[in-house]
Amino acid sequence: MQHRYSRNRITNLTDGDGNVLHDQEEIGAEAVKYYKNILARQPELQEIWNSINFLPQPHKEDTVIWQGNISGKFSISSAWEYIRKKKAQSPLADLIWFSGHVPRYAFTLWLTSRERLSTMDRPHVQRIMSTNVCVLCRESPETHGHLFFERGYSRELWEVIASKVHLNIPNMNGIPLLMWAATNCTGKKRFGHLLSRHALSIATYFVWQERNRRVFQNQWKTCRTLTGEALHQLWTLLLQHTKPIPEWAMNDWNLQGAELSSSAVPVHLAHPYSGQEVSVQPDVQVQLARPSSGQGDSAQPEVQVHPAHPTTGQGDSSQPRGDVQVQIARSMVFWAEIAVSFRSARAQPICLAE
Repeated sequence: MQHRYSRNRITNLTDGDGNVLHDQEEIGAEAVKYYKNILARQPELQEIWNSINFLPQPHKEDTVIWQGNISGKFSISSAWEYIRKKKAQSPLADLIWFSGHVPRYAFTLWLTSRERLSTMDRPHVQRIMSTNVCVLCRESPETHGHLFFERGYSRELWEVIASKVHLNIPNMNGIPLLMWAATNCTGKKRFGHLLSRHALSIATYFVWQERNRRVFQNQWKTCRTLTGEALHQLWTLLLQHTKPIPEWAMNDWNLQGAELSSSAVPVHLAHPYSGQEVSVQPDVQVQLARPSSGQGDSAQPEVQVHPAHPTTGQGDSSQPRGDVQVQIARSMVFWAEIAVSFRSARAQPICLAE
């Protein structure tokens, strides 16, 4: 019990035994004893009390100092470094996480390296699915090692893509293949290594997407079609590459004169009379037959659309895509709309034209 006769001053104090203390030193000693007993009941408070190595200065304002870095200023990055558990870097880190890697490809490859994709051999998937047979080969049980890229469908896709990037792959699959690639394809200043890393992640991603398409949507794509789509994505990544590309890669991937603009959708042309819509890829070769003279605006020149070859860029006039032939009226406004559409469209090759 304490008694105050003036502001901020204790004149006497009653201890636990009922004795009244008037001496200031005795009052101070009793107060220290009291608070030490409180701190002793809570180890956390006692630890904080023991960490105080300075005398309080009540006439100054308190300041907060962040101990997570040398500057004493808080930042999210320093907080993350302070609380996270630090472990040795994975040998696959440079294979998966590098500048310019598409996030969805990198994330899928990372899950593959950890064997955390929901393949049929995972216990939580086995409780849902009635079979564990691989949907790509319909013979062997589905595991990470089998799916990427043991044999059959996925192996054929991987071999085509690897040959396109001049990568001599060993007879490996799954984690051993990733470890081999991490050792032989992670040179930071070698363009061929960068291309191989992109190729591996894209192949992994497209195989996983095809597997999910078959399991959940009951839809199928041939290996040739899927390989063409994967090569197309790799071609698009090369167009977005900001650093100089070696001449051999420019020639192999038909990058000479190719440009990438903001639009990623194909051009859609509508017949001026019937209204039937025809989807035209932006980088197809278009041949406009001259209208015969003397027929006025009613003349309808013929438009033939030929898909471009994925590597040479040459149009395949023998088999136009879907035998598309569009009759379009010779209208100045309509021709202007076509010109604007093709100028604003993104260059995009049609891979593996039949």
